[in-house]
Amino acid sequence: MSRSLLTRDASGVVQEEVPQQGNQTDFASFVIREAVHDGQSVYIVLDVKPSSPDYLLLGPDAQPHDHISNLGPVFSRKTGTIAEYAQANHKIMMNTSVGISGANCSIDYLLEEDGTLVYMIDARYGGNSSTPVVELECVALPFIVENGKYTRDMNSKKSTILSATLKNAGTQQKVICTESAVYSDCGVRVDKITLKGSAMSTYTEIEFTVVDANKYAESDGIFFVFLDRYGQPIPNGAGSGGGIETIDNVHFTEKNSLQAMEKLPSEVILRGYSYSDKTKYETHTFKMKQQ
Repeated sequence: MSRSLLTRDASGVVQEEVPQQGNQTDFASFVIREAVHDGQSVYIVLDVKPSSPDYLLLGPDAQPHDHISNLGPVFSRKTGTIAEYAQANHKIMMNTSVGISGANCSIDYLLEEDGTLVYMIDARYGGNSSTPVVELECVALPFIVENGKYTRDMNSKKSTILSATLKNAGTQQKVICTESAVYSDCGVRVDKITLKGSAMSTYTEIEFTVVDANKYAESDGIFFVFLDRYGQPIPNGAGSGGGIETIDNVHFTEKNSLQAMEKLPSEVILRGYSYSDKTKYETHTFKMKQQ
């Protein structure tokens, strides 16, 4: 996801003034710059600003021994480690983290020239409310040296819950197919395909059933890929947090996202793949109907 959520197709659903509270800690403030909730996922750009110019804000997985260029484009031509940069510029390194409560988030970040750490976050986030309240867990704490090594000072950790009210733009289109097809070479039957379209992504759900346990076991599990008319995989969408769910190891639902589409297709091409070695299985075409 880019530093800004604004795109030609998504600009109409981007929320730039987000009601929010609880965004301050002793070390930094956490402020949502812009957000999108499209009924299936949330996409958030969030600024973390240090409370002191002496603080160097780092992302959750950044380490003092990492190369300074890992902090973003502003630092791409600098040499040395983050710790060396901090020492040379008299900075205190601060570990930060941001996540949406109860959601599996995809997170990216970069440090801007003025010291602002910009988070780009997305996660599957449903709910029927037209103005859902999303809670983000925000943490900041310094690095210290113990036994000659840098470590996070957990005793100095400062945290807050940032509560934000988002507008649910919802998905604009939906098509389904309930005509089944058997993938005999991997032992499953696709029972239902659902596509939901938004300005950010095309969300997909594939419901399938194991009909030949031996064939399915040989595949070590399968997943499906949507193909274009030339047989090439359709690029993924902005959304993350998909995967395969099951309640009994016989009936499965695969959730994913494809690139946003101006109009949902009247048919889709679906190919099965093996988890273990990416073996290609059968390809079937499914007729989709508007809902």
